[in-house]
Amino acid sequence: MNKVKNVGANFFGKDQSLNAFPALGRLCFDDMPEWEEWDPYEVDENVRSFQHLHELIISNCLKLLGSLPNRLPSLTKLEIKLCQQLRSLPSCLPLLEKLVIQKCEQLVVSLSSLPKLSDLKIDGCKEVVSTNCTNSGSFMETVSLSNVSKFTSPMEGMMLGLIKVEHLFIRGYEELISSWLNNEGLSTYLRPLRFLEIHNCSRLVSIGAEDEKEEHMQLGIPRHIEHLTIQYCEMLERLSESINSCRSLTVLRIEGCPRLISISNGNLPPNVRRLTITLYENFLYLLDGVNNNINSTRLLEHLVIGGCKSLISLSSRGELPISLQHVDIYSCEKLTFLSANGKLPMGLKYLRINYCPALESIPQDIEENSSLELITIDGCDNLNSLPRGLNKLIHLGEIPIGRCSSLISFPGSVLLTTKLRKLHLSGCEKLQALPNCIHNIVSMRELFIFDCPSVISFPKEGFPLLGIMTQIP
Repeated sequence: MNKVKNVGANFFGKDQSLNAFPALGRLCFDDMPEWEEWDPYEVDENVRSFQHLHELIISNCLKLLGSLPNRLPSLTKLEIKLCQQLRSLPSCLPLLEKLVIQKCEQLVVSLSSLPKLSDLKIDGCKEVVSTNCTNSGSFMETVSLSNVSKFTSPMEGMMLGLIKVEHLFIRGYEELISSWLNNEGLSTYLRPLRFLEIHNCSRLVSIGAEDEKEEHMQLGIPRHIEHLTIQYCEMLERLSESINSCRSLTVLRIEGCPRLISISNGNLPPNVRRLTITLYENFLYLLDGVNNNINSTRLLEHLVIGGCKSLISLSSRGELPISLQHVDIYSCEKLTFLSANGKLPMGLKYLRINYCPALESIPQDIEENSSLELITIDGCDNLNSLPRGLNKLIHLGEIPIGRCSSLISFPGSVLLTTKLRKLHLSGCEKLQALPNCIHNIVSMRELFIFDCPSVISFPKEGFPLLGIMTQIP
């Protein structure tokens, strides 16, 4: 199909008065670099082609310029990707439910003729037009808009068009996001909204409205929001106190907002279970506040922090929320400790620390009834010891340790749990000996030792009976 330039009579057959492809349900054109025109033969109203076509996909047809068939009465799904010359869609698609547009820079998308549309995803088009949103957009539940050069719609009509939206994703469309700042657009019209993602809004300074509004700075959030993601908003400085009213918010992700220094503990929604903070040059503390109580984040279970080069502590008081189950920390160059009191939350199951070269220790002692199942440590050059009490961790199954150049040995009092299945040691230049009583770990199935040149002997008692996955280079 590489040389096809026109889809016309040769595609429909000799007798164009007949209904072409009356039973065809799915049609896909892919990778036709020379295709320029689709002649649908719709000059005769008696011609009824593609009467039962419910899915049409056109992808990577860079020269396609002409019109698409206008009469597709059964079409419910339309995908057009990498058609950079295409300028318009079919004028009437009464049953279309899902529309996906990707990298069609000349395409003008009109929503006014799509009364059943519920799922809209656009990443790159010339213009989105919606002149009658109360008729065309009232059924939309998922909307994703990225890299839209122009949006033509009255503000109130646009908000009414999104009145049933549950998933909203906006990227690279400053004008639309800015029109919501310092007004009640989101919280008033988008009450069913559950998932909200906003990327690249340079004017956004505050999430949640303040008592005294600042000019074009704030974004009110619907109270029933469940998932909130903010990425690459370079002016964002804070989460306001009003975000506390978002009692349904369970997942909060903030990435690449360089002016945010910390999160006031009183401003973290109380029911957040998953918190992700990544790519912050100036971030000092995860949680900060003079009178805060770290346990006000009583439901926080999953914490990810990465790329925070200035981070010195997870909280200004040096405490960790007691509800934490998963902690994943990476590329935090100034972080020296996890907890000032030397303790980990009792319910913590997974601890991963990667490239934190200033980290001196994880807690010195681990409680007997700890829930830890996995400890991963990699790229922590300043770490010289492991916590005592590893033998008490009845759930601990894996310990991968790599690139810890200051780790000399497993102290004599440090034993490993007899439930351990995997032990990986690599890039530990000063490590001189393996853990005590390793031969007693009858559950061990995989032992991996690599690039540990100072390990010059193995235990006299030998090794446990290992599985077939054993590697000792």
